[in-house]
Amino acid sequence: TLWPAGIPFPEDWFKMCRGY
Repeated sequence: TLWPAGIPFPEDWFKMCRGY
């Protein structure tokens, strides 16, 4: 998964997007 360096991956956003 490509993500801008220096920015922590938003797990909460990912979970919300996935519906988990």
